[in-house]
Amino acid sequence: NLSEQWALVIIPDCAVATKTVFTHPRLKRNSAPISFDDWQKNGGGNDCEVLTRELFPPVDEAMNWLNTHAEARLSGTGACIFALFDLREQAQAVAHLVPNKWQHRVARCCNSSPLADAIVSARKKFD
Repeated sequence: NLSEQWALVIIPDCAVATKTVFTHPRLKRNSAPISFDDWQKNGGGNDCEVLTRELFPPVDEAMNWLNTHAEARLSGTGACIFALFDLREQAQAVAHLVPNKWQHRVARCCNSSPLADAIVSARKKFD
């Protein structure tokens, strides 16, 4: 189980089509695979980040802004970016500073889907 940190998610004022990034000829396609244990010890990267930031300046701008407050990460191919915090109050403090041009949310990370947990619980009632 991973620690259930708090995430500040920023939604830049643009849309990123996954197809645009995945089919781009400059997308890095030769990264060595890493194990989950390696990821936990050393973190991981996102091969889409460099290209997405280059192709979509609003994503780059938001990442630059968030990086001044915490380690910004790209969610998938974007456009959403996020940073993780140990405490809700830390995430909310940075959230209060987010420029008005971007939407944002503070959310608790979780190790299992609350919806999936509710389905399992409901099924148990009928068994």
